[in-house]
Amino acid sequence: MHITYLGPVPPLRGGIPQHGAQLVSALVRLGHEVSVEGWSSLYPRRLYPVTQDAAPLGSRPAFTTPPSHLTTDMSWAKPWSWWSAGRHARRTDLVVFPWWVPAQAPAVRTFLSAAGRVPKVGMMHDVVLPNRHRGDLTLARLALQPLTGAVVHNAHIAQQVRSLLPHINPMAIEQVAHPPNLAMSARPLPPTPPLRLLVFGHVRSYKGLELVFEALARVVANGRDARLTVAGQFWQPLGPWLQQIADLNMTDRVELRNGYVPDDDLDDLFSEHHLVVTPYRSASQSGVVPLAAAAGRPSVVTPVGGLPEQVADGVDGVVATDVSPAALADAIDRAANDLDRLSAGALRLSTSWQDVADAVIRAGNRRPT
Repeated sequence: MHITYLGPVPPLRGGIPQHGAQLVSALVRLGHEVSVEGWSSLYPRRLYPVTQDAAPLGSRPAFTTPPSHLTTDMSWAKPWSWWSAGRHARRTDLVVFPWWVPAQAPAVRTFLSAAGRVPKVGMMHDVVLPNRHRGDLTLARLALQPLTGAVVHNAHIAQQVRSLLPHINPMAIEQVAHPPNLAMSARPLPPTPPLRLLVFGHVRSYKGLELVFEALARVVANGRDARLTVAGQFWQPLGPWLQQIADLNMTDRVELRNGYVPDDDLDDLFSEHHLVVTPYRSASQSGVVPLAAAAGRPSVVTPVGGLPEQVADGVDGVVATDVSPAALADAIDRAANDLDRLSAGALRLSTSWQDVADAVIRAGNRRPT
């Protein structure tokens, strides 16, 4: 097939561009010709308050296997670039694009319409974000009407897609687990004590950072020497977080590293910690969980959205019993008492990017009922 991928790729920052580059590379390795119509700028500043600048690639190439054609001409400020990208896709056999936020709805609907009758597969990271706003479902429905197939990483999102887009042939909704966006080194666990916990990625209100601060205080009160690192871009001022940490008397036990973590630094970051905590109050999935598993680090997650599908409780991590500091603290203690076995379980996760590419092709070959 000649496939057009319409979506962000590195050096744009974040998990969606990384995911796109891995998927494109896997499709090329399967023998397909892939053209990438990428983005130079995804959002206006008021919708995305953290840095959108290109990230340094360091020693990691943007693509493990490069596409045959790559442009990054699309920009939120140039609506005509959305139409142009879709017109270029008319000459190919399949359009693939990521969907993760309704703010992209005008661009997505424009380039899908411009692509004409070419089959269209959405790589569905979310249907709407967990902190959705009024009208988000309507925007998503309008943007995604041209879809003929979808690929999802868990049953939670698959059900959302079926509800939002009943016109899609159910057989054209493919489910495959989320592989790690980057190759990681599985290094030995550091010595204990202290127990070292990591929260990684964008820090937003729905991601429950306040829960893990309170859980840490409970873990320490129960007699365990523990430390917490929060590494990623904060979407809100640090002041309230620092005040909460001080109120809990945890200042000496918490380190906030505000800023984008370069890809080359991730091996060192994960290797310094024993557990990765994903304390979301609401979620569809997390790209951090497979990254942690590839590094041999168990995840502790809350039981929301698709997170319990990403972690096998007691096998490669621990799923808290509910979304509360007490339940999260208990889950951290359970994981800390079984680190070696859970670390070995995390490394046994077997989903590959070829599995995702195969799912895209199967979804693309289905037709509406």
